[in-house]
Amino acid sequence: LSMVSLAVQNFLPISDKHDVNFITRVGPGLIFYNGQETYKTNPQRFVDAYETRLGLFTGIGVDLKISKSVRFELTFDKTWGRITENKVKTNADVVALGAGLRFEL
Repeated sequence: LSMVSLAVQNFLPISDKHDVNFITRVGPGLIFYNGQETYKTNPQRFVDAYETRLGLFTGIGVDLKISKSVRFELTFDKTWGRITENKVKTNADVVALGAGLRFEL
């Protein structure tokens, strides 16, 4: 399960002294599902299942300036969507925690 999204991101200053920002983001995206379904009568026989659906992406985070052009970022992201798996609608909700560096030019 993977998702590509186009999100609007907003930075709200928390502390000018330490240059810390609160980050919010939200946007629509496409959820791509790729799985293998096996036949009950013959486990060695399987079929690939593909599906693309519209989903929603949102997240929050905090970033801290490390140097003039490098920032450290902690994030919490949530994806909402539904896929069809074995002819049944299934939630494709994903929660992700992340940490990383952002470079500013």
